[in-house]
Amino acid sequence: MGSDDLHKKRKVQTQADLQRKQQLREQHKRMLIVCEGEAEAKYFKAICAHYGWYKPHVVILCAGTDPSKLLELALAKYGNDNDFDVIFCVFDKDTHKHYKDTIDKIGELRVDSKAPIDIHAITSVPCFEYWLLLHFVDTMKPYYHKPKKSLSDQLIAALKAEGCRYRKGAADTFEITKAHLNLAIERSKRIYKQQQKDGFDNPSTRIHELVEYLLQFK
Repeated sequence: MGSDDLHKKRKVQTQADLQRKQQLREQHKRMLIVCEGEAEAKYFKAICAHYGWYKPHVVILCAGTDPSKLLELALAKYGNDNDFDVIFCVFDKDTHKHYKDTIDKIGELRVDSKAPIDIHAITSVPCFEYWLLLHFVDTMKPYYHKPKKSLSDQLIAALKAEGCRYRKGAADTFEITKAHLNLAIERSKRIYKQQQKDGFDNPSTRIHELVEYLLQFK
């Protein structure tokens, strides 16, 4: 096969690839991602920008509050604009009082016999920074609240110990971790499955579920 023929073949494959991705995206025309904090919101905005997800396909909001209020915001947004095909609620367990209640409510909304909503709880225990740590180290070390050091601070210290220059709420979080993304997904999936089997959740995260959802269209 000559170089011209090979070039034409690759061009056809590329066009077919783009059409396939467009068709996949149209299956879920719009998604709503509501995050507890700015750190998560900026992280997912960076992923979407990197892989070409833009409005109106995806809307990302920061609730800046506890899980129950986050869910209220998600449902209010959905109520005003129910053209969203799927909703992701991204929040930490941390020390939140309504963490489990919110997960249970999301589960009920998914199976509502009258008007089920495709809504997902994307949780992290103890917090989002555990997902980031899995990019650098395979660990199941549990974390507990300390009077003078928050759970988030403990995870940030662990990240720095691994050489990660993470700054909470910075816009470059995805950029400085993306090289190890596949490794983090692999670790996160395995650890979450093991913790579910053993009846534990500290530590664990479901961030990989949302990341993989986005990556299937890249």
